[in-house]
Amino acid sequence: MLKQSFLKKIILILGVIFLVFTALANEFDAEGRIIAKYGSPIIDGQIDEVWKTAYVYTPKHVSGNLSTEASFRVLWDDNAIYVLAEVKDKQLSAQSNTPYMQDSVEIFLDENNDKSKEFGPDDVQYRVNYQNFRTVDKGDPNRFYTASRITDNGYIVEARIALKNKAENGQVMGIELQVNDAVGNDRAGTLNLFDGTGMAWDNTALFGEVILLGKEEGAEPGLNPYDLISLLQNTLNIDLSLYKNADIIQKEINKQYQDLLAVIDKLEYTDEAANEKWFVPVPAEYRLEAEIQGRIE
Repeated sequence: MLKQSFLKKIILILGVIFLVFTALANEFDAEGRIIAKYGSPIIDGQIDEVWKTAYVYTPKHVSGNLSTEASFRVLWDDNAIYVLAEVKDKQLSAQSNTPYMQDSVEIFLDENNDKSKEFGPDDVQYRVNYQNFRTVDKGDPNRFYTASRITDNGYIVEARIALKNKAENGQVMGIELQVNDAVGNDRAGTLNLFDGTGMAWDNTALFGEVILLGKEEGAEPGLNPYDLISLLQNTLNIDLSLYKNADIIQKEINKQYQDLLAVIDKLEYTDEAANEKWFVPVPAEYRLEAEIQGRIE
């Protein structure tokens, strides 16, 4: 009897775990929209704790005879939409010169959700491959920041899309998420979350929808260095030889660098942090070579 009771408890626990996992996976609302929870992950190719609060979605539509698998998670804050893609694919390729024929992730966003056939100024189509090489078909490249990492069985992509307007609880946007599966120089197929036609690149009405939920009163977005980093990275692609006043770029970079250093220097520890033992290296200009080893001068 005791053994049977113990087994029943184990089965019950496993059932609860299964239900919890199922609730976190592919959780669409009554309107068929995916749900994005509030949170600001660090975009570095690592899966932060905040991603564990996000629902996991698997593509509904697969074209081609693919063994590749993928899952997506979506978060948001006041300033951006975040996407985490985990792709299982042991044959990665970036051999093709055509970006969509490389192993990559594409993100389509219709911020105003007006479902126009033509892409408008609020609509974007961004792509990043497993080597973190970004390409833009529609939209401002400065709004797109990513980090990719190759894993034992595929790759991970973290992406951030800066929004044109401040986001709010309950807001609905158009979205499509796609994985391009490459084999050699060709694209073997795609995995899509909403679009089964393969034409989302030409028609925003084929996007699905995401609803933004979960922002609590007083919640603030995390640190955002990504707009600046993205701008600086894209600045490197400017052919400055075409401009007679190109020196103003470097002068402005120098100024902003010094301004940021000055602001960082003004940071003050909280009371809790001030009570901890923090090691702060002595600035180089204050260091002297000690005559006796092991002594600080």
